[in-house]
Amino acid sequence: MNFFFSNAFWGILLILWGLSLVLKAFFPSIKFPLGTIFVSICIIIFGIQLLIGGFGGRRSNFQRRMNHGYSERISDEFAEELNVVFSTDSLRLTSIDVANQDRYVDVNAVFGRAIIYVTSDTPVRIEADAVFGKVYKDSKLKWASNNETALIINADAVFGSVDIIVLD
Repeated sequence: MNFFFSNAFWGILLILWGLSLVLKAFFPSIKFPLGTIFVSICIIIFGIQLLIGGFGGRRSNFQRRMNHGYSERISDEFAEELNVVFSTDSLRLTSIDVANQDRYVDVNAVFGRAIIYVTSDTPVRIEADAVFGKVYKDSKLKWASNNETALIINADAVFGSVDIIVLD
């Protein structure tokens, strides 16, 4: 929730507070719902930050912003972020090595489809959330034990789907 500690939050708060003082001075009998407007603006900014990958979690020099078409990519990097909005995108993680440390992949599909390809010998842990969407997990996946290093996939689908498929 870095947004509530950002300059944008406090700037909007101070502007609306100042605007309410000016409006009350000039129009004392008119009531403006500035609190409701402020909460609405916060919710809109929160939604926009979610769509464009905000809130500053794990970052790497090899990350995916947004895709509005179809594409496929092969990744050897240890940290990956894939955001799919109104499109289809796939990510091949078949050459990822998890022998020494955990590897993280954040996948967000909003009104779209994200396909993640892994090998059958890669141990995985999946943290999945779906809102009017689905997260499909292939039955051939090798699930990691608690003390084993793994490919950790954080999959979120909102009116879309995230498919995690095993390639042999």
